[in-house]
Amino acid sequence: MCSLKPLTRAPKSRPRDPRPLAVNQSPVHLFSPLSLLTWARSPRRDTMAVARRSSLLCFFLIFSGIGNLLWMLRNFASTSTVTVRSVQESTPLSRDSAVPYEPWDLAAQLNKIEDMLEIILEDGGESEKTPVCKGNEWVYSPETHLFKEWGKDLSARQKRKACARFLTYGYNAYLSDRLPLDRDVPDNRPPGCSTKKYPSELPALSVVLIFYNEAVSILLRAVTSAVRNTPRHLLKEVILVDDCSNFGDLQEQFRARIAALDRKYPEVSIRIVRHATQRGLSTSRVTGIRAASGPVVAVMDAHVEFPVGWAEPILARIQEDRRVVVSTVFDNTHYDTLEVNGYPSQAQTFTWQLWCTYMAPPLEWLTNKDITAPIRSPIVMGCMAASKSYLEEIGFLDEGMQVYGGENVELGLRVWQCGGSVEVLPCSRLAHIERHFKPYAPDLSSHMRRNALRVAEIWMDEYKRNVYMAWNVPMNESGIDIGDISERVALRKRLNCKSFAWYLENVLPSLPRHDDIVQYGVMTNNKKDGMCMDKGNPISRRPILYQCHGYTPQLAMRTSDNRIMIGLNVDLVSPGAVCLGVSTSGVEPAFVDCQLTGQEASSLLHFENGELRFQKGEKCLEVKEPAKTSYSLELVLVPCSGQKWDLAYFHKS
Repeated sequence: MCSLKPLTRAPKSRPRDPRPLAVNQSPVHLFSPLSLLTWARSPRRDTMAVARRSSLLCFFLIFSGIGNLLWMLRNFASTSTVTVRSVQESTPLSRDSAVPYEPWDLAAQLNKIEDMLEIILEDGGESEKTPVCKGNEWVYSPETHLFKEWGKDLSARQKRKACARFLTYGYNAYLSDRLPLDRDVPDNRPPGCSTKKYPSELPALSVVLIFYNEAVSILLRAVTSAVRNTPRHLLKEVILVDDCSNFGDLQEQFRARIAALDRKYPEVSIRIVRHATQRGLSTSRVTGIRAASGPVVAVMDAHVEFPVGWAEPILARIQEDRRVVVSTVFDNTHYDTLEVNGYPSQAQTFTWQLWCTYMAPPLEWLTNKDITAPIRSPIVMGCMAASKSYLEEIGFLDEGMQVYGGENVELGLRVWQCGGSVEVLPCSRLAHIERHFKPYAPDLSSHMRRNALRVAEIWMDEYKRNVYMAWNVPMNESGIDIGDISERVALRKRLNCKSFAWYLENVLPSLPRHDDIVQYGVMTNNKKDGMCMDKGNPISRRPILYQCHGYTPQLAMRTSDNRIMIGLNVDLVSPGAVCLGVSTSGVEPAFVDCQLTGQEASSLLHFENGELRFQKGEKCLEVKEPAKTSYSLELVLVPCSGQKWDLAYFHKS
């Protein structure tokens, strides 16, 4: 079951007493220990924990002397009528009745002292001039990240509150809480979309919003915009799928807010479906699709807003072809300002690590010169729409995927290889918040790697080698559990799906195949354990030895002609890759162009029998022990002494 935890500490109320103090009544009693004890126990402080009250009381007792002293100094300088109602009272004069001065606002002084105490108790005593955000390992300066374009006029205390919300969600929830739920979303459709005519009869739509520990205002705004900007006769329901959120404000109180929206919009069913345990993004999407009753289902992230005209292009295109899965164009809602900027219409694709990215539309779309036409796309990103019956026919999404990542690539491959198609619709837009970071999973790489290998084993045939190579994982006995794939392999056979080679040839020919790579991994030397060949500083163009970590700068590959590439981005085509070679002087190692041919190719080092040999002579790239004055190992070209290099993994014989 889900355990609950509060999102933040309970909100504090600080109502101002509307009753003015009597003229000449001394405010000193407000600083007395007895009145402070009464204040600390008063109903208006009932949201604070007892321990916190005690801490504040102790600090107020300390500051009471300061308060009394301030009052006596002020009273010595003047007499005045003190009110707690407002600072907008008439300005009293000093004793010489010549120079006006600022009114003595007791309420403001109390609030300021309390704010000072909160800073001491919560933030280690940072001053008003140095507000910072602290949470886990994240530290933010007010001049960067959240406050780069927003919040310049906030007080230090407000910035702390904004920071706390930011560190909880990865976007500006503080600002979101203060924006209207029904704010207008910019219409960033290209020219011609607003005048397009769609059939009068279109299928009904179910909108599914997937969330885990989102800000309440973000969720309510997503629902509100979906209802406001989708024609009522087309929107059947909005389903929120909660993947076991454990923030307190997403429990019964949130259910009541959704129930209120459901009553407000009786033509549309608005409801929540909750997981009892956290099951991950892929399974959450399947839960929403299965719960939907409309013939077309749009499965979206919950941190979105729906502009005018987003739904009609989707429904019209799916009505034309039930075997097409479509995606909107994602406009960017900035994580700090929450302003929406339009993005260009692009196709959606992936890298060999199966991270999603964008690519230019196909040439035929560009030459067609119709910027409102659907764009053929290799995959679909996370937010997509399709016929519910078609998704059921092809196996929904792979529920064997865990946590996050790769499920949308898997769906795109399956749709294309099994007879369907994927398109991006320029006339359908979605305002999507690009989080600054994902607070619920700061490092998604382990989940992404596991899911990527699962997709590779099911759908990529012999080209799965490139996924293993991109993640620098051995193809055999990797130690990574990708789960049981027998059911998905059987599904592929039952649907009579095409090969991945067909996919590369017909859908994504720009993805490099790396057919000439026969070995990969990290390159180590028998003279020094734990040190790997590394690309080092790109400017110097010299290889170095560095402590092994296995990421891209240390990813080494051997080609079929025994050239060694270091730090290759396997998602890019080979031209521009660098290989181990010799500088123009011929006396030191350097990176050179891997595509050198003829006489120039003689500057390349070749991997032969464990040695990195320079063909012009009997020299090898070897490790030199550091001098007494140096701690760093050197790579040098010297007469071959028998030092051996090892490259970790083979994938071809």
